Amino acid sequence: MSIIGDLALSRVVLESEGRRSRRETSGFSTMRRSRASREIIKVDVEDTSHVPFGTKHKDVVKVAVEMQGQTTQLVDLDQKESLEVIVEKLCEGGKHVYSYACILVPGLTFQVLLFCCLDDRIQTELDPGDPEQLDKVRKLYALAFDRDLSAQGSALFAENKGAIRRSKVEYMENYKKLGFTNHTSPILDFEETPPGLLALDCMLYFAENHTESYNKLVFENSCRDDQYVCPFARCAIALTLLLCKILQVGEPPSETGQDYHPMFFATPNAFEEVFCVCIQSLNKTWREMRAIHEDFDKVMDVCREQIGMALSHRPRSPAIFGTKLQDYSYHEIIRQIQDSRVSKLPLDGDVEPFCGLRNTITPGVVQLIKAHRLSHLVKGGLFQKFNKRRVKDKFWFCRLAPNFKAFHYGDAGEGTTPDIDQLSGKLDLADIKQLVTGKQCPHMKESRSQKDSVTPYAFSILYYPDNSLDFVAPTKEMYDLWTDGISALLDQEMTSKTTKKEMEMLLSMEMRLALLDTEGLQLPSEPPPLPPEPDNYDFAVKL
Repeated sequence: MSIIGDLALSRVVLESEGRRSRRETSGFSTMRRSRASREIIKVDVEDTSHVPFGTKHKDVVKVAVEMQGQTTQLVDLDQKESLEVIVEKLCEGGKHVYSYACILVPGLTFQVLLFCCLDDRIQTELDPGDPEQLDKVRKLYALAFDRDLSAQGSALFAENKGAIRRSKVEYMENYKKLGFTNHTSPILDFEETPPGLLALDCMLYFAENHTESYNKLVFENSCRDDQYVCPFARCAIALTLLLCKILQVGEPPSETGQDYHPMFFATPNAFEEVFCVCIQSLNKTWREMRAIHEDFDKVMDVCREQIGMALSHRPRSPAIFGTKLQDYSYHEIIRQIQDSRVSKLPLDGDVEPFCGLRNTITPGVVQLIKAHRLSHLVKGGLFQKFNKRRVKDKFWFCRLAPNFKAFHYGDAGEGTTPDIDQLSGKLDLADIKQLVTGKQCPHMKESRSQKDSVTPYAFSILYYPDNSLDFVAPTKEMYDLWTDGISALLDQEMTSKTTKKEMEMLLSMEMRLALLDTEGLQLPSEPPPLPPEPDNYDFAVKL
């Protein structure tokens, strides 16, 4: 009853003999009380097969069953069995059980309570003279550098210290390879609380239960140049503190808390297993960043983003959590951070500095699009002939002269690209009156039977005296490119949807590039006022 006694949770009492039920709120202790914990039975879930009274519950993972004459038991909740079946199994088929009580523990609350068990280790201050703490540090050393010694136990390390022929300098060098800041007395690295001794516990768990990965990590860093070494001990201590902050270890249940992580109920020592996954991911990130010691804080910031994004998927086990971490490499995190920052820029807002910048950049973007359209006209295009008889399998080719002064056109075979010298027709730019499209085209007025299918991509160049050069583009893209290009030649506005789309894309890109230097600065909505004029201009140089 000691564990349950610390839970300020709703208590449900079922009385089988009287065929009635009643609910009462337990007042077991004053450890952590909150309105959220007293209203657990009002939360909803989808599956209610295991819940008494037909009441729905959210993320219920444990049930504490209390029976007369027996010790209270905390059991996992099986979705396939009703609560009555669970109780009968616990009672071993007893027939004289007239009442029992259960405490429904939702996953979020139980998770907080599990993390509270870690709070003591977080706040435990270092005792440099404690042989148990010293023994853990020695085990870390032995598992990394003295495998035979580790197999015989750390006691042999202490008893036969004189028999081990290594100099003090060598020990200090090896502790440096392990990433300790204090090479002469590495235990002092755990003085800060939090994370206190929890960091040492996690490091030793990793070394003892994932020895191969631990040795691989230590060996990999031993082979790197000193400036690129990932300090295992320093990173492990910082990572433990980071996990405690992200998971809110030691904090009371929140009334609006949503950070429930099922993986902490998938395996024993789940926190330590998550640490093991994260420390290997941290080492990989350090390598991808080619980080040096001065980049330590930057690496931890990236790890914070990686862990947060992986946890957002609510993985069901530490193994799945590790898979999600691999999806968020350093380069992926940087890309998402940059996209997030750029998306927050008010590029389309009415803020005067942004409007001024947009107006400054727009002419250059227009000229860029115009140059692209004209280059497309110079390359030329193949068009199908369109006349009253609708002649099939006949094509003609048109292209703009490189000096932009005339169009050259003439008959061409399908799939060919004739040179200008092979085109017999010529239309000088000075003779062009205007560009018309759709139903205004002369060849659309003459051929009414076919106009419905081809009118959207039809356009004509009217030129003096009363002639026209008639086109029917095969695709919408080609239609936009040619009509925009001809409009640009005539110093008219390019109005196609393709141009508008490209304008927005290029303007957005150019503005973001121009604003890179202002990242993180709060730009005023209006320009600063002009200072008052000086009393005199005597300071001006007179020539």
